[in-house]
Amino acid sequence: MKRIFNKFLITISLAALLVVFAVLCIQSKHALALEHGAYNKKDILNVAVYVMLQLINEEREYNHMPALKLDETMQKAADHRVSELLINFSHERPDGRNFSTIFAEFNLAPREGAENIAWKNIELDVLAFHNAFMGSPVHRVNILNPKYSIIGIGFRIEDDKYYVVELFADKS
Repeated sequence: MKRIFNKFLITISLAALLVVFAVLCIQSKHALALEHGAYNKKDILNVAVYVMLQLINEEREYNHMPALKLDETMQKAADHRVSELLINFSHERPDGRNFSTIFAEFNLAPREGAENIAWKNIELDVLAFHNAFMGSPVHRVNILNPKYSIIGIGFRIEDDKYYVVELFADKS
């Protein structure tokens, strides 16, 4: 039993180190390297998605809820929604429809869905985005809603502004 517990602690410690490393890689030092072309923007944003997913699932685990699964179709919908935020930063889409219409566009039919959106213009700081969502009662409810089982997360960098979309749904 002690051996299993020690393996568990090592696994948790390694996972925590990976999250810290990923967050640090996205911080200002590497943002500067990104500006000079040392990193591919798409790769940085993909790491940001997985760091955000890890942070969300840590919150859910702490609150005794199952982890959300990153869904490929939800991911495509979130990537589309984050591009729309450049036109209209709102839960309303550029054509005036509610954000929830994105689900049908991507052949998703959840019984329930939600969206968290944010932007900032300092640097890509996934932890700051996550903490802001967790500090807002409405956004926190979306993250911790036990009805949701899948997620799509979209990040975008445009004109030194950083955007994020989190789409939540039950499995359709």
